[in-house]
Amino acid sequence: DNENEDSLSFSIRSSGNLLKFAISDGASECVYSREWSAILVKHYTYRPFDLYNLPTIVRELSEKWRSNIKPADELPWYLQEKLDKGAFATFLGITIDLREQTFESIAVGDCVLFHFRNDKLIYSFPLESSDQFNNTPLLISTNSKYQIDFQKLTKYSKGDITSGDLLILATDALSAWIFKRLDDSTRLLIDLKNFLSHK
Repeated sequence: DNENEDSLSFSIRSSGNLLKFAISDGASECVYSREWSAILVKHYTYRPFDLYNLPTIVRELSEKWRSNIKPADELPWYLQEKLDKGAFATFLGITIDLREQTFESIAVGDCVLFHFRNDKLIYSFPLESSDQFNNTPLLISTNSKYQIDFQKLTKYSKGDITSGDLLILATDALSAWIFKRLDDSTRLLIDLKNFLSHK
């Protein structure tokens, strides 16, 4: 648990018809990445992460992150330089409209949304195979120097859902595991359900 930088948040709105879920994976080589990933997912559930608002929201949340952590002079010298660089995290959010039976999703980096129907994968976003994973995923940073070109690098997607569909949000390690087992999707879903039932 001390080394886990992942965060999850969700909300239910509009009389239970609007569901918002978000996951984020903080970069483990940075300091306070778990705190950064937690801030991102929490604020997705009630703020608009569209391309118009996202740059402003990230700047505001970066200031919130900095105000909630220890000052550099209270950290060991070898962490002070990392703190100056800031924290980094991947991000995936989805908003599900049960009344309209639609969803909208946003992604930065290598967290993946899997959409199963009738026990078959019909869609994955933003990656489509395990070959697309690498050691330098896109990341949202608390440091304006490293904040990405949101217009160019943030991915958005829309889709339709129907009763019985299964949507899975997964950070990189679990996503890679899922991709490698898609040749037997029935066995994959059984393994996933068994895994989750023990958590």
